Amino acid sequence: MKKIFAGAVIVFLLIFLLPGVASSWVVSSARGLGLGGAYTSLPRSTEAIFEHPAFLSFGKNSYFSFLSFGAKIENNSFSLNDYNAYNGRFLDQGDKDDILSAIPEKGFSLSGDAGASLLGAKIGKFGLASRVLGVSDFNFPKEPLEILLNGNSLDQRVELSDLRGEALVFFEVAFSGATKIASVKSKPLFAGVNVKWIKGIYYQKITESSGFFETEKDRIHGQGYFSAKSAEGGSGYSFDLGLGSFISDKVTVGLCLVNILSSIKWNKKTQKRWYRISTDSLTIENSDDDSVYLEEDYTEDIGSFNSKLPLIVKGGVSYKLNKLTLSTDLEQGFKNSAGSSRIPKLSLGTEFTWLSWLKLRSGLIFGGKEKFATCWGLGFKIGNSFIDLGMSIKNSLWPSKGKGMGVLLSSGLSF
Repeated sequence: MKKIFAGAVIVFLLIFLLPGVASSWVVSSARGLGLGGAYTSLPRSTEAIFEHPAFLSFGKNSYFSFLSFGAKIENNSFSLNDYNAYNGRFLDQGDKDDILSAIPEKGFSLSGDAGASLLGAKIGKFGLASRVLGVSDFNFPKEPLEILLNGNSLDQRVELSDLRGEALVFFEVAFSGATKIASVKSKPLFAGVNVKWIKGIYYQKITESSGFFETEKDRIHGQGYFSAKSAEGGSGYSFDLGLGSFISDKVTVGLCLVNILSSIKWNKKTQKRWYRISTDSLTIENSDDDSVYLEEDYTEDIGSFNSKLPLIVKGGVSYKLNKLTLSTDLEQGFKNSAGSSRIPKLSLGTEFTWLSWLKLRSGLIFGGKEKFATCWGLGFKIGNSFIDLGMSIKNSLWPSKGKGMGVLLSSGLSF
């Protein structure tokens, strides 16, 4: 029965994610990830370009970033320990109940992101950087999974209509600038803008889904349909706006609106696909056979269409005391999609300069897609060069007990 459960999830993931690069709005620096994303008031290098452009006004005059890359994948139900505990063994009723209790009523969700940047530069109050990003979000309804594990009443019909998913891969080049715009009670107020040109690489979104499962005396049968809109190229733009100020020598505040205006026009290989999944004799005994059929029923070329990147508003405060820096961020998205959540997210971060060349970082996340996560990071500085490492673990202190994990590495030079 475990194989049925895993197979149903994997089938849908493969259909939806494999045509593109399967990859929350991503934290663009390893330092930021190590602080749990509590970073809006802290960036001073090229990281300010994507994190908060107003802070290009702060810090050293010149920074050059080289290699930065990372990835994150997480789900809302299972840890690696869970997988190892149930994989390959006979499941009794207690096991099935534990599996189903781990899945929220809204269904099994899987999300992730991946990104990489090669070169970036900050000179004075201006910055230029580029990166490739991929983000995805997928949800499979819970009720069909309950049927696959426990069955349902004879002749009971269960509808399948809450399958959702979206994946997006794109390349962007950002040009940023910052300047002082006012003084508030003798404290300077800085503003920054980030203008991004976007090259769309891949897009796919499930636009509708429907279907049913029905249990008879000795089998499960049913069929499901879903359609997905996709594209393999396009172009667009996005703007970020940031405000920042020093409240005192120790306290810095920042507010940033990410993707305040955005649009990507997808106009290459734009298609709509209809898929059908059916079974007329699924049982435990034949679950490894060809009792489930997946077909791509129909593909239609469509015209160009537009998508928007999610608007994110985030504000942060940081406090620096000798070798210790404390920071906090509050982030709000306005839709549930790849890279965004309507659930507010609170982040808390600490950074301690243990040695002149070594910084220790930690962070906590509450809310958002993560619900709860712990974060850790290291920063190395040798001469003018720096290397940062960051890691996040969802719902745990340890990777094997977490429901997802992210890692990120950043490097560069400062002058």
